[in-house]
Order: sequence, then structure tokens, then C-alpha cells
Amino acid sequence: MLKKEPDKELEIHQPTITEIEHTTIHPDISEKERKETADSR
Repeated sequence: MLKKEPDKELEIHQPTITEIEHTTIHPDISEKERKETADSR
């Protein structure tokens, strides 16, 4: 992975509240699908 931008790694390791809520509400949805949904918005 890119080590030039540690900020991106922190964001990945610490999901936002929205991501946590999505995981809690839709645990069956995989990370890939969640990312695609976020991109759609």
C-alpha cells in the first residue's frame, strides 16, 4: 500500500460513523458493495 499518505491509512483503519452504521444495519453487505454505494452517492 502507499506509505506516502498515512492519512489515507488512518481513514481506512478508522471508518466513519456512517460506515459503522451501514455495517450494523446491513452486515451482509461487503466492503466492496458499501464502497460502490458510497461512490453512487
